[in-house]
Amino acid sequence: VTDALAFLHRSGVLHRDIKPGNVLIRSEDGAPLLADFGLASLESAQTLTNTGESIGTPAYMAPEAFSGGATRDPRVDLWALGVMFYECLTGRRPFQGSSNVELMAQITSARPESPSRLRPELSTDHDAVVAKALAKDPAERYATAEELLEDLRGLARGGAISASHDQAPAATVRRALRQARSRASRGPSKGSPKKRPRRQATKSTTRAMATRRSARATRVGVSGMGVGLPRG
Repeated sequence: VTDALAFLHRSGVLHRDIKPGNVLIRSEDGAPLLADFGLASLESAQTLTNTGESIGTPAYMAPEAFSGGATRDPRVDLWALGVMFYECLTGRRPFQGSSNVELMAQITSARPESPSRLRPELSTDHDAVVAKALAKDPAERYATAEELLEDLRGLARGGAISASHDQAPAATVRRALRQARSRASRGPSKGSPKKRPRRQATKSTTRAMATRRSARATRVGVSGMGVGLPRG
């Protein structure tokens, strides 16, 4: 399927509805065939989609596709392939929702559980490929279907892959940093203890403290010297 998609993209065609229901299995040899090009479009064609209109099957749509603003980017198809790959590995979809609204919220903000946590026999290489295919930021996904195909072949051979094993995508880190800076700019919350400002000693207070210490020392000295004096 990834090989077929690579051919389509090289030809300037976007499928825009990659999902298991659009993959047929040829009875003669069991080869998968990519089908249903009802939503397919030329990458260079002018869009007739209204702003905010979504195209595709929600469970396999990339985060940016819900706004209708990036449906002519090949990486939308690569996201859908990532969802299918996750489903093949684990037997379930990476994002669940009882409604399209809940599903959209999961796709745009939640991180799916790593496949190896659901199936311990899978390697962290599987996790890395899935994480890259399902990166929220399109710039962090595979740039082409050929790149994804090479990593899938690497997994099949037990060889090297290009995907990073870092489980915290850069976009997630940037989001956390922005939230931390935002909290810092708002200052401490109402329940946080307030620090009392440290008083700075001025010259006048320093002199006063020195005078009090000197007077105290004088009284102690006089009292001490008077202990041994005879009375009368």
